[in-house]
Amino acid sequence: MFGKAAGIIIPIVVAISTFGSANASVFGGARVIYVSARAQHIPYIFGNIHHYTQTPINALLFQAVLAIFMILIGSFENLVTFYSVIAWLFYGLACSALLVFRWREPNLKRPFRVFTLAIPIVFLFGVIFVLVFSIKTAPGEALASIGFICSGIPVWYIVVQDEGRRE
Repeated sequence: MFGKAAGIIIPIVVAISTFGSANASVFGGARVIYVSARAQHIPYIFGNIHHYTQTPINALLFQAVLAIFMILIGSFENLVTFYSVIAWLFYGLACSALLVFRWREPNLKRPFRVFTLAIPIVFLFGVIFVLVFSIKTAPGEALASIGFICSGIPVWYIVVQDEGRRE
């Protein structure tokens, strides 16, 4: 449709975008591990910063080990379903939080305000569609990912909630 040049340029732009997204995911995931260690929710060794590069190297290594483990035990399709269900679940929760906060505290000053509530509502319906479709097409992987997330709830109560009672 756009000629031979577009047939070369578009895949290159898609590849650059994919690598950029993967880079952001790696550093974002390592940051969560780093902050969790600093808050003493996981072993503190993962909260160390490398003295020269100023990066959370132990968190990055831990994330790499987890990724390698997941690659070894599952297929690519299983990993994509596992990750996408978790990601879309949290996208939906974040969107729901936006709606709840707009309803509970409508006059609160916000640095960014969604123009109309129709946008997050439509997005939330899209999230629900993707989750239902994922559960319908790959119920084992989808339910395993939801179970994986739910397995963190007792850990949170033991580690974090108990910490609040001790103070």
